[in-house]
Amino acid sequence: MRQTYIPVHMKMQITMWSFFILLTGLLYKETTQVSALRIWSSSAKLSSQRPGCPERCGNVTIPFPFGIGKGCYFNEAFKMSCDNNTAYSHNNDLYVQHISMDSITVDISFVSNPYNKSSGMNIYSDEIIQGTGNEYFSFSNKNKFVAIGCDVYANVKDSDTGSSVSGCASYCDNSTNNVSSYSASSSYCTGNNGCCQSEFSKIIPRQFTMTIQTMNTENTSWRSSNCTYYLIMEKGSSESDFTELRGKCKEDDRYQGRMVLDWVIGNVSCDKAMRRPKDYACRNNSRCVNDTSRPAGGYRCDCSPGYQGNPYLLHGCQDINECTSPKRNHCPKNTLCINTPGGYHCDSNNVRHMLAKQLSIGIGAAITFVILVAVCLWLHKWIQKREEKKAKQKFFKRNGGLLLRQRISVNGESSGGSLPKLFLKEELEKATDNFNEIRILGKGGAGTVYKGMLSDGSIVAVKKSNAVDKDQIEQFINEILILSQINHRHIVKVLGCCLETQVPLLVYEYISNGTLSSHIHGNLSHSSNPTFSKSELDDQIPLHPAIILSWDHRVRIAAEIAGALSYMHSCASTPILHRDIKSSNILLDDNFRAVVSDFGLSRLLSVDKTHLTTKSF
Repeated sequence: MRQTYIPVHMKMQITMWSFFILLTGLLYKETTQVSALRIWSSSAKLSSQRPGCPERCGNVTIPFPFGIGKGCYFNEAFKMSCDNNTAYSHNNDLYVQHISMDSITVDISFVSNPYNKSSGMNIYSDEIIQGTGNEYFSFSNKNKFVAIGCDVYANVKDSDTGSSVSGCASYCDNSTNNVSSYSASSSYCTGNNGCCQSEFSKIIPRQFTMTIQTMNTENTSWRSSNCTYYLIMEKGSSESDFTELRGKCKEDDRYQGRMVLDWVIGNVSCDKAMRRPKDYACRNNSRCVNDTSRPAGGYRCDCSPGYQGNPYLLHGCQDINECTSPKRNHCPKNTLCINTPGGYHCDSNNVRHMLAKQLSIGIGAAITFVILVAVCLWLHKWIQKREEKKAKQKFFKRNGGLLLRQRISVNGESSGGSLPKLFLKEELEKATDNFNEIRILGKGGAGTVYKGMLSDGSIVAVKKSNAVDKDQIEQFINEILILSQINHRHIVKVLGCCLETQVPLLVYEYISNGTLSSHIHGNLSHSSNPTFSKSELDDQIPLHPAIILSWDHRVRIAAEIAGALSYMHSCASTPILHRDIKSSNILLDDNFRAVVSDFGLSRLLSVDKTHLTTKSF
């Protein structure tokens, strides 16, 4: 199975963002809950019908207790249907134009009352209006009574008591004998232009009689038109709608208008209704209101103060947030409006409370954020150190560190000679400026050599191997042990090694005057002599320019090299074969003495063997 590796710094970024998102969620949890509640409330206000029931028919909104379909209305009196996008009330047998929480507006037609004007006789016509035929609907005083005709008097009376409910007289001006001559811009229904209107009394009887009759006036202007009407119209109807009724008319002429009917949810008072919990229609956060505008009485429901919506639905009345609108609250300036269920109150310490609240939230959020950042940074460093420690332990074991440590322990007890030091990775990285390229002394097939300065001020050469054969780890450890114990003036001294890196690092004494090759060929360069570096470390080492070696120098250097090789072959406890003697591997010190270096290809010769193949594979 293929596994995806995620770097440590990416893990820490993911962790930090996770903590930050968690903090943000905690800080705004309460705000989110309040916002969610407000969103739910707003959604509830948009719905005025039971779930699953149609809310509109064409342009007409159908609020409960009215409804279309089974289970969508309170009882049969409020049953509606939708025919060709037109709302129809089955109880009233009328088409509906608008429904409010206390009335409905319906379409209604009125017939004319023409008469034979040639007889000169008074006319008299009456009509008994029987109300709406049920206990839930009644004529509303939102209507007005209108009479149209010349020199006529119209009246509305209570059929039971005979008392007048409304009435008016309509005259035609002497300047004209034709009602139709008035322009559309004229003011209608003033009483002297062939049209009059009047208000209804506060309480409209369930049954009343409308009458209209002509009046024999001196100028008989009524003879110019035989068209008369009496109408019950919704207040606010445009008077220009009556222009079509002026002048002559026929017996089958009809006028289509709109009339308002009041409705109640029950025909009993609130006290009696509340004693019947099963039939009581008012729901949560609502109140019962007695209807005093009709003789039969009854009650309706209304949302309690501070609430709005549909009082006939379970959660229809929702709290009004008065603090969102200056018109709904009366809090003085420099005070805080705090909304409460069904109301609000003003906090006089608004400024101090707001500043204290914002300051405390800001300080708390800042402190929490700083703590989280600190924790994340610490956690990042801790994980990084743990990963580095594991890597160093892995490399140390792979590079033979455990074997070297064991050999050092054994040799330390049996020999008083010097033993190789195990350097730390961080120590050599600091000494070589993290293996900066300007510290390179030279490169070869076995590795790269850097110049460095240890913490005690000593100058060293650090060799970074290119690769190590895992099968020759034991021999590599033996070479380190042997070379570290060699103390010969013409053989470079091995000070120790570092096995915590991917490839082993060997630490030698630093020979400052370059290689024999550079002096022979006169090409001492920055690559072979690091004293060309402008670093602080290089300033401490004087520059030795390349010179042309004399014959005496060359003979002496050859003798010194031969003496070093003889020592390694014959005098060392374990014979060492260098296998890579060349001028570039011979270093010269300040006195131009030869020092044999670069044992990357060297091999140890067992004491029981007399021959060794020196070919490299």
